[in-house]
Amino acid sequence: MRTGKIFSQKMPVEPTVRTAPPRSLTLFSILAVSALMGALFGVLCRGFVGADVSEALEKAEQTYFDIRIHGSLAKIMLGALAGTGFYLVAAFALGFSALAQPFELLLPFFKGLGSGVLLAQIYGTSPGEFEISKFLAVFPSCLVSLIIIILASREAMYLSGRLFGICVKIGVIAEMGERVKLYGARFLALAAVMAVEAAIEPLLARLL
Repeated sequence: MRTGKIFSQKMPVEPTVRTAPPRSLTLFSILAVSALMGALFGVLCRGFVGADVSEALEKAEQTYFDIRIHGSLAKIMLGALAGTGFYLVAAFALGFSALAQPFELLLPFFKGLGSGVLLAQIYGTSPGEFEISKFLAVFPSCLVSLIIIILASREAMYLSGRLFGICVKIGVIAEMGERVKLYGARFLALAAVMAVEAAIEPLLARLL
């Protein structure tokens, strides 16, 4: 029958378009908390440093603002790029490792740590009008750079997770487990030799 022939014909199948998976806010929130903890830790560290460290931080602050007040545009831009670029390059490189997720999680923490120390140093314990203006001039760039590093760390963690999944599928993890055991055993042997050398050192000192 004609009807049967019509229904027996294969219907054209539309090609499926693969869309990129949406980036979850969960990982972004975790990295943001890491950055916030680093900033708070930096503020606390600034409050308990000694006189020498405090003097060094004051000199660093003076140099920081001297460059921004009297430096050329290129010098200011290079300084800003260097501060954030280091963490960006680190996140990019770590993304190619399947086991780098803990380090990628710590990148926003250390970036926040530096920002917290800087902001606490600028604001001080008794801020004046000039200190408040400096704080307002620096805070936006610190916030933007933190967000950049958080996003970079998130992308690095996604790539590391994908590489980890690939390694699991091809069975590399089993081989790496044996390699890690051998690596640890060799370092334990070196540590034992170091301990023996440290025990012999006082005996050799008596020969002097």
